[in-house]
Amino acid sequence: RLWTKEEVPYAGEHFSVTGSRLGPRPVTRAGRAHPRIYFGGASEAAERVAATEVDVQLFWGEPLDGIAERIDRLKRLSAELGREHAPLEFGLRITTFVRDTTEEAWADAEAKVAELAARSQEAEAWSAR
Repeated sequence: RLWTKEEVPYAGEHFSVTGSRLGPRPVTRAGRAHPRIYFGGASEAAERVAATEVDVQLFWGEPLDGIAERIDRLKRLSAELGREHAPLEFGLRITTFVRDTTEEAWADAEAKVAELAARSQEAEAWSAR
């Protein structure tokens, strides 16, 4: 009920709450409240989903020129596919590594990239079955 009402009281067996509020409130589409949808993906299929259905497209810490190109492409795709929701928003997801030395930070970052690449290859192999 917090998604649809301004304030929600609750009185139960073990606790009671008065004046409960939720903010920011979820968006309402087709008469139903929904939380904001954050999404990531760079495949053609993922971009079509982002362009039509999600609220925020997230990018990794990739070169800014590439992000700018993808934002332009997603905006065009949103228009071409007839996006029915509020304009697509964009965000940047960055992982930071803080270690005692720069060398340790880079070593851990490179290990994480290698781990993600291995997982990606495993997923591709699995989906090819």
